Amino acid sequence: MLAAGEGQQGFARKMMTGWRAGIVLIIFLGLLILVGTIVCLVLAVINNFLTAEEMAVVTKDCAEIGRIDQGIQAVVNVLSLFFIASATYVSQVLVSPTREEVDAAHAKFSWFDIGIPTLKNFGGISTLRTVLALTAVFLAVGSQIIYNSLIFTDIGTSKANDETCSLILNGPILGALAVLNLLFILVLALALATTSAHNPLVTLGDALSSFLADPDSTTQGACLLSKADIKTGLWANGEIKSKYWFNEPHRWYQTPSRTRWLIWAVIWLLSAGMSAAMLSVVMVDNSNAAFQALETPTKTYILSKGIPSAGVAVLLALPHLILAALYFATNAMLSVLYLSHEFAKYAEEAMALRVSSYPFGLQRASLYITLPRPISWILFFVFAAMGFMLSQAFNLVKVDDGYVLGMNPLPTVILLALVAATGLLVLGMSLRRTDFPPAEGEENRTANPLILPGGSCSAVLSARCHRGTREGSGMVAQVLGWGVIQENSDPKVGHAALSGLPVEPMKVGKAYA
Repeated sequence: MLAAGEGQQGFARKMMTGWRAGIVLIIFLGLLILVGTIVCLVLAVINNFLTAEEMAVVTKDCAEIGRIDQGIQAVVNVLSLFFIASATYVSQVLVSPTREEVDAAHAKFSWFDIGIPTLKNFGGISTLRTVLALTAVFLAVGSQIIYNSLIFTDIGTSKANDETCSLILNGPILGALAVLNLLFILVLALALATTSAHNPLVTLGDALSSFLADPDSTTQGACLLSKADIKTGLWANGEIKSKYWFNEPHRWYQTPSRTRWLIWAVIWLLSAGMSAAMLSVVMVDNSNAAFQALETPTKTYILSKGIPSAGVAVLLALPHLILAALYFATNAMLSVLYLSHEFAKYAEEAMALRVSSYPFGLQRASLYITLPRPISWILFFVFAAMGFMLSQAFNLVKVDDGYVLGMNPLPTVILLALVAATGLLVLGMSLRRTDFPPAEGEENRTANPLILPGGSCSAVLSARCHRGTREGSGMVAQVLGWGVIQENSDPKVGHAALSGLPVEPMKVGKAYA
């Protein structure tokens, strides 16, 4: 009985630590949302709201209906972004490689991304994890579209004659939303069960701990290996051994690859262009009445008759896909920046490793993977606000003789400002200078050797983790710093690594292996 109790305590501790606790929390919140959705679905059935394609849920004064619609749209966009952010988190865990997968890749002189959302790892992980990751993202994006298609307003033929409006529920879409939510939770549960069977290298600390405890022979004697060396084939050709260290100041924008910058810039330009185009359309011949209120369309376009309201609503919600893509790209970009920043801090001061599970000794465990919680929350609320403004700027309105597309410049301007603020946030962070490691005298300070130009790379991380002979695998439980360790018999070539012992700063012009 004691052994069983200890086993249960161990399982509970395992599920309440690191990324596992993060997924458990997401499943719990998802279940609450699912219960709420089912309750709404049952009430809709009881009140015969699902017997027709669309049904008036409430009819009141138009101003009050506008406020109710705004409140629902605000909640809807928070919930839809919850699914987008959750899918990002879970898919990042799923695509994180195991040490066995990393060793297999390094044996072929290939590598994995560590600690960031990535598409590169799909080719090296199991098919099941790839399918689960893609399914989670697909369901989250689908939920976002469905959420923003759920409710629209009926203003009748003339608000001047009758100041009452109705809030319309798309009945079939509510049922589809419940199904998507259920499938999302099932995918998360399967992801948790599948990934808990092994220990993926989810965080930077996971990778460092693994490489220090069991050094990677393919990067032995190459402590200054860079991603550029790997891409040019020097690593595969065995031409990387000792390298001279030179002082090269670094700013954060040098960390992401050019391809990542290009992808993010294209998606950001699409988002900004969409907002600017909507604003230019709605402002034509409408400048005097442009900024009345968030919920009041100032320009309408008659839509073709005969199209089902559910289809029209889904079609008009498709611009939210661009915001979802911008969220994924921005989250990945900032994760790359903060991964390099976190690694660089080990050259500035000794710190304990931050791992995603099974911390021991002085190690730390956290729910977040790479992007710090304050930055994650800023992204969450900024993008939730973007979704809300888009739903107010570009929406479906029913009149007695059909449907119209309602457009409003005020929320469009706010949306454009939020997109611009997101761009400024990324660009502003990218201009930060990486801190220098400590040295005796300001003139002796060199650039940080742990920056990651070109982005995440498992081989580069492993090259920095060939511990000294005086330390065993248990050193991963200690406070660690990165620097020169005095073990090389060759006075012309030094060696640097993470160590729990005192280390010395690197010297410009000296070779290290």
